[in-house]
Amino acid sequence: MSRRKTFAGVLGLALALGISSGAAAQNAVLQAVAVQVQPGQLDTYLERIKSLQGVMQRVGSAGTLRAWRATLAGPASGTVFVAIGYPSLAAFAESTTKVQGDAEWRKLIAGLDAIRTIQSSSLYRSLSGEDAAVTADSVLQTVTVRVKPGQLDDYVERVNALQKVSDRLGVTSSMRIWQATLAGDATGTVVVGLIHPSLAAYADNTTKMQGDAEWQKRIAGLDDIRSIVSTGLARSIGP
Repeated sequence: MSRRKTFAGVLGLALALGISSGAAAQNAVLQAVAVQVQPGQLDTYLERIKSLQGVMQRVGSAGTLRAWRATLAGPASGTVFVAIGYPSLAAFAESTTKVQGDAEWRKLIAGLDAIRTIQSSSLYRSLSGEDAAVTADSVLQTVTVRVKPGQLDDYVERVNALQKVSDRLGVTSSMRIWQATLAGDATGTVVVGLIHPSLAAYADNTTKMQGDAEWQKRIAGLDDIRSIVSTGLARSIGP
C-alpha cells in the first residue's frame, strides 16, 4: 500500500475525533471514508453529504457525521474525509442496517460515484479522550503511530499524561486516541488527534507546547515504544 493510501485510511477515521459519539470513550467506534473529490465538485459533494445526514436522522441512526479536508498532509493534502461516529459497535451495526435498507440512502450513495473516488474505508475504536466541540473554524492535528507489541496500555497512559501538561499550559485543544480495527494494512495503528478551535489557536497552542520542557521530555520519551507513520492537519468543512 502506498504512503498516500495508508495516510488516507488512518487519518480518515481520526477526523471523526471531533464528532459527538455520546458514549464513554472506550465504547465509541468510527466508520470513515477517505475520498478524492473531482475538481470543482466539492460544494456539490458536501451538499450530497448533508442529504445523507438527513437520511440518517430520518431513519433514527445513532451515528453523527462530520467532513474534513486535509490541508497539510503531504501527498494526501486535499483529500476529503467523511467520518461517522457511533456510541458503540452495536449501534454501528444497527444504524448501518437501517441506512442500507433505505432507498433514498442507496440512491444518494450511488450518485456519489460520478464526483468522487474512494481511497479507503475503515473502522476504529476509541481508546481514550472526550468528545470535542467542532465549528466551521476547527482544525484537526493528527499523529498516526505503530505501537510496539505489548505497549499499547503504556502508550495510552503516556499520551493521557500529555493532556495534563496541555491543560497546565492553557492549551485550547481536545485530545482523542483511536485504534484501527478494520483498516487493511493500517489495522492496529493508533491515531492521536488534537482538535483546535481555529488555525490561530493551533499556532498558539503549538508554540506553548513546543516551548515547554516537560512536554518536550514526554514527547521524546514516546520514541522507545512507538514509530510515527504520518502527521497531518485538516480543517472542518461540514456539514
